[in-house]
Amino acid sequence: MRFACKLRANNFVTLYLRKHTIMNSTSIKVSLDTRRSKADGTYPIILRLTHNRKTTSIKTGIHLKKEDWDEKALKVKKIL
Repeated sequence: MRFACKLRANNFVTLYLRKHTIMNSTSIKVSLDTRRSKADGTYPIILRLTHNRKTTSIKTGIHLKKEDWDEKALKVKKIL
């Protein structure tokens, strides 16, 4: 009986930690912000920062044309 109680307590702690680890995670995604274009037809590259389910955009100061951005790989295409 004692072993079962300890097992339940350990499972509860594990589930609790997993839940809070997921909720406190931080992610960064690089993307081309096609909502904002400049007069020369370029778009800014931004960093999408997500922490505790709250998101913000950070400007990088770099602008590219749509054809120079690889949307699947989320990176700049090779420019020759």
